[in-house]
Amino acid sequence: MDFVEAVRRGCEQTIGGIILCGSLYSIPRTACVLGAALLGLGLPASSMTTRMAIIALRDVFPVLSQRRSCPVPDCCSLPDPSYSPQCDAALLAVHLNDDHRWQRMRIAHYIQDGDDSGS
Repeated sequence: MDFVEAVRRGCEQTIGGIILCGSLYSIPRTACVLGAALLGLGLPASSMTTRMAIIALRDVFPVLSQRRSCPVPDCCSLPDPSYSPQCDAALLAVHLNDDHRWQRMRIAHYIQDGDDSGS
């Protein structure tokens, strides 16, 4: 299973159309992109911190360790000033979710293969 498929499966287990920011998972069944990936793998998103989730997901999906740039033109709002213009894809997924409010599948496709159309 790849990252896109895990996110898709996790999205099927959550309420659609709600963008969750600042946490992995919330009641009633909403999840950010990383929370959706955890749910898609059958892992307990509700009991993990974001840091724990990133570590677990990087082990399963090496693509999350690759360096990526924010695809939003002129973006300089990565969440920590120590981040370079390129950051690890797992952190970029959090940034796209929380700061740009991208839909989970759009983020998954961008992280997996550089396609930000969300198809």
